[in-house]
Parts: sequence; structure tokens; C-alpha cells
Amino acid sequence: MRKPRGWLSFIIPIFQLVIIIMLIKAIMGRLSFQIVVLSMLSLYLLRSSVAVGSTPNIACKDGEREALLKFKDNLHDDHGLLSSWGKEEEKRECCRWFGIYCDNKSGHVISLDLHSSYNSTKSWSLRGKIFSSSLTELHYLSYLDLSRTDFSGNQIPSFFGEMTSLEYLDLGFTNLQGSIPEAFGNMTVLVHLDLSYNKLEGEIWKSPIWNICTLRTLSLSSNNFRGVQVLSKLSDHKSFSKCTNYSLEILDLRWNSIMGLFPNLTFLSSLKELRLSSNQMNGSVPESVGKLSNLEILDLSNNSFEGVVSETHFLKLSELKHLDLSLNQLILNVSSDWVPPFQLDDILLSNCTLGPHFPEWLRTQQNYTWLDISNTRISESIPSWFWKSSIGFQIAYLSGNQISGTIPNSSLQWETYPEIDLSSNQLEGPIPLFLFQVSALYLSGNKFSGLNCLCDVRDESHLSFLDVSRNQLSGTIPNCWSNFKNLIVLNLANNKLSGKIPTSIGSLTQIEVFHLGNNNFNGELPITLKNCSKLVVIDVGHNKILDQYQVG
Repeated sequence: MRKPRGWLSFIIPIFQLVIIIMLIKAIMGRLSFQIVVLSMLSLYLLRSSVAVGSTPNIACKDGEREALLKFKDNLHDDHGLLSSWGKEEEKRECCRWFGIYCDNKSGHVISLDLHSSYNSTKSWSLRGKIFSSSLTELHYLSYLDLSRTDFSGNQIPSFFGEMTSLEYLDLGFTNLQGSIPEAFGNMTVLVHLDLSYNKLEGEIWKSPIWNICTLRTLSLSSNNFRGVQVLSKLSDHKSFSKCTNYSLEILDLRWNSIMGLFPNLTFLSSLKELRLSSNQMNGSVPESVGKLSNLEILDLSNNSFEGVVSETHFLKLSELKHLDLSLNQLILNVSSDWVPPFQLDDILLSNCTLGPHFPEWLRTQQNYTWLDISNTRISESIPSWFWKSSIGFQIAYLSGNQISGTIPNSSLQWETYPEIDLSSNQLEGPIPLFLFQVSALYLSGNKFSGLNCLCDVRDESHLSFLDVSRNQLSGTIPNCWSNFKNLIVLNLANNKLSGKIPTSIGSLTQIEVFHLGNNNFNGELPITLKNCSKLVVIDVGHNKILDQYQVG
């Protein structure tokens, strides 16, 4: 269910004024009466769609007003969020109260929305020790959002099972604990349930929520739910036996304590998002996941899954956009000419085994902006097609492999300024110019030997972080840093650089961290360093610096 759109009440008076002007023009013969009639009809339809919470002509129900005031009595309102609620004559119209929306025909309260936004200065603006059962007297309530209300570690009361008109329930981030009451299974029209970021516990696969056949969104992330699933087919469990068909589209169980094997979820055929990351699940990923043909997001990261993931696992996943198998012990075993059925936006496979060959199937992906194939045992060089297909990158992590060879220069122009991490590999040769067109570049722990291309950067660079430590850079530092004024961190430590520190370093007015340790620098620190007023850390140890200029 959607909340009524209160902003329409601001548009209607403007629309009325426009129609009056149009009517005057029509009388003067400058505008067609047909257009005016159509505009008046549009205004009528617009007015009829406005929630009663913003109109004066629908009376609040006495019993529902009293129920809401009882609910308020159990809350501490530190910021006056509910100051419009009251028994006073001028406050009696509860359909005008903050967070209340009424049906525009019957006047019954249909929506109660008291959530605080995550970036609000009034977060946790409502506090309460107990839930008031008076909410059950709102018989027509279909939308209830109390997220980010502090309920002080209380348990979810069983009376929610009596609120059988609820379609939307959000109790996320409310400091609740205990288990989900059995009565939850009585909410037979519930479509959206969010209990995330609490301290709830219990056996997840035996929860009464699986008796709610109408659910489309279920978010239980960041709780203490456990679960040991030993059935070959989860749908055989008695918790699932009441539903002949599930409508679930979003299942979010991240950051819990769920153990055991990956369940067979093919009976949830409508799933679009499956998030099981940061649990304690183990064993192999079943091939049956490849039958979830509506899946757009698959996140199994940070578990203990192991074994082979093959082409069969992705057989029908043509809608998949986000794939995260990282931080497991999985082996991706696909043929060199595999063409996946999907086009991914995010490819997150760190700590899986993809190598030793560079994954050719990446060549088929045209839309991805986030790539993480770090620590995946790749030991080949980076093919030229990879850089040609990377113009849409925002993040690319390839660190912790054994990638070798050189990176040829390219005329590549990225659409944005991505973050590139090639650290801890065996790359060698000069650093190509095109890599300096990024916002962050991490190249530490390789065999790069040249920085001379810095002087070929003609326009002001967007580079904020540059780490080329632990390489084989030698010679003097190029004296052309004036185009790198956005640098915040510069790390040149543990190389074979020599000579004096160039004066153009003083152009780095945003720099905060500057590492030059373990090189062969000599002479004095340049006086221009006084321009680096934001500098917090400077490391020139293990060099031949004659004196150390006191910055600032």
C-alpha cells in the first residue's frame, strides 16, 4: 500500500489559480473553453486523490482519536513530534495530526507513519517502554511505520496478530528483542514486513512469518536469528505448509547467525532479491538457485560456502544485476567461451577462485560499474580488452592476485573518475598515463619502475589518493605536481627514489598524509611545504634528509 500524497494539498491552490486565469482568457477569446473544461476535470480528479489528513471536511472517528492518544501516552516525545496530537478543541481533528492519514470517504485512520529518517537530527525522537494495545482499535489501519522509535529492549507484543488489516509494517531500528510472536502468522494480508536492526532471535526457518503467504518484502537483517536447515527441501517444513503459493520478492536475512546449508528456495519463485550475507552458512551453493528466474540481486557474501559454482547456477538468471559471492571459498568453474544470460551492474567475487586465467566472460558484461575480483588467484596479465570495456567503471579492485606483465598506455577516457586498486600483484614497467585519470589509485606492492608520465598530465587531476609504495621506482621525483591539487594522501615510501624533494610538492594544498620513508632522498625539505596547511602526517624516515622543515 502507498501512503497518501500530502504534497498535493500545496499544488491544488496553485492549480485553482491557473484555472481562474485560463477562464478569464477563455472569456476574452484567447483560449479554448474545451481546454478550461479539461483542466477543471483534472482539478476534480486531483482533489479526490488527496488524503483526508490534509483536508478539513472529514471528521475524525472518536474511538480512533482516543486509541491514538492512548498510544501517545506510552511514548516520550523529546522533540515535540506529536505536538499536533491532543484533546483540546483545536486539536480534535486527528486526520490532521502529524503522521496520520485517513480514508477520504469514511474518515477511518488507514496510515500511521512516525518514522524518523536516518539522516534526521531527530533520530530516536520517540521513545517508549511498552507498546500500547490501543493500536488494535484502529480496525482499518493498513500502514504502520514506527521505524527508529526506541522501544528500550521490549519484546514485540502478540496483539499485532489482531491487526489483520495491516499491509505494511515497519519496526526496523526500534531496539526490540526476543522472538517473533506466533500471532504474527494471523496478519493474512501483510505485504511488507521490516524488523531489521533489532536484537530479535529465534529459529528463522521455524518462524510464524512463513505463514504469511501475502508477503512480498521481508527484511530481518542485523538481528540474532539463528537457523540450522537440514531439510533437502525447505518447503516441506511445517512452517511453510499453510501456503500453496508465495509472493515473496525481497528476502533480506543479512547479518544474523544463521548456520547450516543453503536451503532449496525454488518455491519462492517470485524472488527478486536474496540477501544472505554475513551469516555462518556453509556447504555448497545448490544449482537450484539458477531456477530463480526473477532474481535481480544475489548476495551470499561473507559466509563459509565452498565448492564449485558452475554455469548451471546461473542458467535462468537473465534478470540478475548484482552478484556478490565474495568472502567465501567458492570456485567459479565456467568455460572460456561462456556467455552469461545476464548483464551485471555489480560483480563482487573477492576471495573466490577465478584463476589462474583472467575471466574471459567479463568481456561480455557491458554495464558493470563495480568490479571486485581481488584475491581470486589470477596469474595472467590483464588483457587489452579489459581496459577498453572499463569506461563505465566506478570501482575496480584487482588486488592480491599474481597479475603480471605491463599495462600499455591507452587513450581511454572514463565516464567518471573511478577508484582503481591493482596493489599486491606483479605488474611492472612504467605507470601508464591513463591511470592518473582516476579519483583513487592503489598500486603498492608491484614492480612498477617509472613515474615520468606525471608531467604529461595537462589538466587538473581529480586524483585524491595515490599509493605507489613498495615498488621499484627509481631516480628523482618529477617536479610537476601543480596539476594534482586534489591529492589528500600520497605514498611513495619503500622505493629507490633519490635526489631532492621537488618544490612543486608545495602545490598540494589539500594533502593530509605524505609518506616518503625508506628511499634515498637527500637535501632539505622544500620551504614550499608551508603551503600544505592541512598536512597531518609526513614521513621522511630512513632517507638522507639534512633537516626537517617544521610545517605550518
